[in-house]
Amino acid sequence: PGSSRALVYDGADLTLEGLDATGRARFTSQGFMPGPVIDTEAVGVAALGDRWYVSARTSAGIAVAVIDDAGRVLGAPVLPESSVEYPTLAAANGRLVLGWARFGGALEVVLGELDRDGVLLRAPTVIGDSQDYNRPLLSFDGTTVRVVLQGYTGQTHVAKSLSTKAVTLNPAQVSVAQRLVTAPGIRP
Repeated sequence: PGSSRALVYDGADLTLEGLDATGRARFTSQGFMPGPVIDTEAVGVAALGDRWYVSARTSAGIAVAVIDDAGRVLGAPVLPESSVEYPTLAAANGRLVLGWARFGGALEVVLGELDRDGVLLRAPTVIGDSQDYNRPLLSFDGTTVRVVLQGYTGQTHVAKSLSTKAVTLNPAQVSVAQRLVTAPGIRP
């Protein structure tokens, strides 16, 4: 209320702009990730109380910057994953989740819960396999994470199918995938 925030991509740097209700800049914060951002198209953003979170694939893994309402970076813990894509965030009812794709030895999509400081609480849960490997799209109500998964084709930004899963956290339970669409050349 009374303010808004914008995330600006500039090459490999991320800039934060805090705007008041009349559109004047309250703060500007540049270069707040601990390493260069590799893919600025695949940055996740979520708000939780008086903090907001920005996830990005950096040279060190997945970084999750924790930022207060005044634009101060409170921390940027790194999840040291070397073969990742599309770190995505969702938050609700005091809980924060991070989903991402792994493309190392196995193609899979995983989901983990973070604490208020952006640190992974426990080992992540695999929610998709090589058929459901790509950018996870998350919605979260504080209990259940609903995920749309894109089937992998080998072509950048092109999915061969979409499916949905529901994930209950701690202990993790993953529903059977519901296939939505099967067609070549889908660009969700």
